[in-house]
Amino acid sequence: MCPAGELLPPRGQPQQKNGIRRTRYSRPARPCRDCPLTAVCRPDSGAPRSIYRSEHAPVVEAHRQRMADQGPKRMRQRAGLVEHPFGTLKRWLGWDHFLVRGFKKVRGEMSLMVLGYNFLRVINQLGVGGFGDYCARRTAARNAQVLAQLAG
Repeated sequence: MCPAGELLPPRGQPQQKNGIRRTRYSRPARPCRDCPLTAVCRPDSGAPRSIYRSEHAPVVEAHRQRMADQGPKRMRQRAGLVEHPFGTLKRWLGWDHFLVRGFKKVRGEMSLMVLGYNFLRVINQLGVGGFGDYCARRTAARNAQVLAQLAG
């Protein structure tokens, strides 16, 4: 919406920028000529107002609303649930930086560390024998499912 409350319709096809689809919303310059808010709305060049909105904008807005409603409570909850594994990883590994460069490699390194952390937690909760029993039950269930699909 423009500052005067007018709807800005989408223009053209969505474009990719940095892997995110963005839709351009704008209004032709002609209807804006007589608007009292033209100086606020339009750039100095006199071009029509254009706004780009990412495909993730509704999710971002919903998150902002949730954080406004429950911000401090949610952050305390997150600190208790999510931040603990990162602190533990950092302490175990003496970790103050990633060992690789590039987003894909860093994401891979982080995934391996989180996998190791989660695996260790499972072993601590179930024990090695309990984990082995779980794996055996799951393998048997999958094999039974595959046999049922082949037979049916």
